[in-house]
Amino acid sequence: MAENRTEEPITVFLQKERYGMKKFILVFWAIAIMFSTTAFCGEPFDTMYPPFGADIRDLNTQGYFVKYRSSGDVDYYNYIGPCKPHRIYETTAPLIVFAFAKGRLYARIIREWGRTKEVLLSSLLQGLQREPDQAYAEDGWSVYVWDFPERDFRYKLKYNDATGEAKSIRYHLPLHRELDARKNGKSLLEAW
Repeated sequence: MAENRTEEPITVFLQKERYGMKKFILVFWAIAIMFSTTAFCGEPFDTMYPPFGADIRDLNTQGYFVKYRSSGDVDYYNYIGPCKPHRIYETTAPLIVFAFAKGRLYARIIREWGRTKEVLLSSLLQGLQREPDQAYAEDGWSVYVWDFPERDFRYKLKYNDATGEAKSIRYHLPLHRELDARKNGKSLLEAW
């Protein structure tokens, strides 16, 4: 037996259209919120290749740099905002700190655990594209130093052979020359 419909076809059509319009509005607002959040966050920060020499006021417009320590003319900041993906994040969860000297980005310091010295050095040699300028042992640490005066930076790696802890620092050389990097006989890397 056929069903007896009492509703007019136009009423059924309008009810379906209202449902479709509600769905459209919901999807529209979800997309709008997603794009406005992305626009608000801005460009992800490049933690591996930060703009050395940049002023903290210019870098911290969103408040993502959080100061946690000062020592002499150097202020240490954690970065808590979105960052660009790099290979290091595929293998470890590093601690990354940024040092600002007189308000300008002076150094990026990384501490990490869990990678062997061989794996770490292989990755660095591939990225820096040359052998270190210096390699020596110091109090249980293997130390490697690369100088790039033509690119205004120095890279230093310390690896604790007993614990597997690695510390590395990338200095901005012009600020390094301006600043006395030794505080009570310790470098920034040792003090951190």
